[in-house]
Amino acid sequence: MSSSFIHLHLHDQYSVLDGLGKAKDYCARARELGMSAIALTNHGNVDGCIQWQKHCKEVDIKPIFGVEAYIVKDLTEKDKESEKRFHITLLARTLTGWQNILKMLTVANAQGFYYKPRIDFDLLFDHCDGLAIGSACASSYLNMEDGIKYARKLKEKGALVYLELMPIDMDLQRAVSYTHLRAHET
Repeated sequence: MSSSFIHLHLHDQYSVLDGLGKAKDYCARARELGMSAIALTNHGNVDGCIQWQKHCKEVDIKPIFGVEAYIVKDLTEKDKESEKRFHITLLARTLTGWQNILKMLTVANAQGFYYKPRIDFDLLFDHCDGLAIGSACASSYLNMEDGIKYARKLKEKGALVYLELMPIDMDLQRAVSYTHLRAHET
């Protein structure tokens, strides 16, 4: 069986409190479904990528590496009362894209860490070459003030920007998906 579907937003056990499955199981199931590739996008880290690559290779599936990053307006601001952290999916399209993800995660942990490793748009704008960028979940960066403007600027800088639609039966997710679709039309 062959499928044109490729899962581009997936968490394994290295996504603390969010991922449940293991790389070996995900890769085996992707092979069963006829997928040619599958992405790993854990929250704030790339810790599972070596295992991911190994298990993808075992079943002859192309691994796609990424991260669901935490993004804020300014990674130097660290105030619990005003902390507004959002999500953004970053996928490496090229080696440069992978290197950019690693650079941003280094900064997120060394300079932007505040409860979670955080990046900001200045950092992302400087490192968006070679990336495909997804809107993520109900906690999407598109919900930020000027979120749609940030998406347009990323596109202007050459990043591939995608709206992720999640068929999750949750009122919040449905409302966010609808709002993002409406904003995307303008």
